[in-house]
Amino acid sequence: MGCGIRAVTGEERILHLEGDSAHPANGGLLCAKAKRLRDGCALDGRLLYPLVEGRRQGWERTIALLARRLAAEDGQTDLMNLDPVFVPEFANAGWLLELPGDTVTDDTLEGIAETVRWEDEIFAAPLWANTQVLWYRKSLAREAGLDMSQPVT
Repeated sequence: MGCGIRAVTGEERILHLEGDSAHPANGGLLCAKAKRLRDGCALDGRLLYPLVEGRRQGWERTIALLARRLAAEDGQTDLMNLDPVFVPEFANAGWLLELPGDTVTDDTLEGIAETVRWEDEIFAAPLWANTQVLWYRKSLAREAGLDMSQPVT
């Protein structure tokens, strides 16, 4: 469950953000991340669709083009960041290099570790994860041995 946020817009940008007092998760309060959300929402200068060789393309066509280039072993194509949903497909096709076993450590959350594996091998580095689920699932924190009555760092 995410936070409830109300956005006042105008002139193709967000003018003001406020918490939705009727939302059960945050009851009208905004965390620091939500308060800064407006800073990254301006449309000017943001890429809103894929550009391939300077021309606007649809997402499906762009992903198909990437798949063809990887299959052809195009040496000019490097993946710097990969959505976890593509790890199994790309690893199965042989388009990703296997990473060392210590890429995922005991400190890596199990769910995150599983998104970078294919057939028990690691093909992506879990760089970050959105852990807001822990904010709302106090039972998970207790199971992990955290005392939620104390500050958690």
